[in-house]
This record gives sequence, C-alpha cells and structure tokens, in this order.
Amino acid sequence: MKQLTGLNQLSHVTMLLRKKPDPAVYIQTLSKLDLSPRECIVIENTQNGNLAALDAGLKTIITTHYFTTDDNVDGASLVLDQLREPDQPFQANKGITCGSRCVNLQLLQGIFTEEYAHNSIKTTGV
Repeated sequence: MKQLTGLNQLSHVTMLLRKKPDPAVYIQTLSKLDLSPRECIVIENTQNGNLAALDAGLKTIITTHYFTTDDNVDGASLVLDQLREPDQPFQANKGITCGSRCVNLQLLQGIFTEEYAHNSIKTTGV
C-alpha cells in the first residue's frame, strides 16, 4: 500500500464544471496524486458521491446521515452510520467490517483483500 506523506494538491467539485455523480473530481485527483483507483478508498456520504467514485473505479465506504439513509448506495464496499471511535463502535448496514469497530487501518486494508476483490460482500449488523 502506497503511503502519502504530504498532499500539496486538493481537488474539489467547485474546481470543475461537472458535478457528482460525474467522476471527474476523482479522476482529476487520482491523476494529480499519480495513483490508480486500485490504490484508494473513498469515504462518501451520498448516492451521487458513491456513483462518482464507483464510476472512477474506486472502492467506497459510505456514511449515512438523516438525509441519506434511504439513498441507493449499491456497489459500496461498506455502509456505516458513522466512522466512530474504538470505544463507540459504528453500526454497519452493509459490508464486511473485517473485525473492526471503527474505520481504521485494519479495516481499510481489509477492503483490499481477496474477499472484496471478488465482490463477496455480505450484510452485517455490528
């Protein structure tokens, strides 16, 4: 896994003419960072954000909130109520938590395992 030590470039949708669900913001960011989609995970909180990331070839973790609870986030690797802290575990609505109780390095690395590569995602209630 590539480690980025300092990011001097930031991309956001206000820099582009096309907004999410268009994947342009993710494609531009990957290009600036010289990364492939297979090296990254996106944390999003909306259906349009999920669609944009997936269309750019990225894996996603979705955090839901009051306005997005019913969004269609098919294709997401994991759908959570929040990122949380170790002493306050998240509630997983979809996906494999890899034994994690919060979003941490163990969970992010687990998303890249063969289990995810073969799209064998199961629903979990944690």
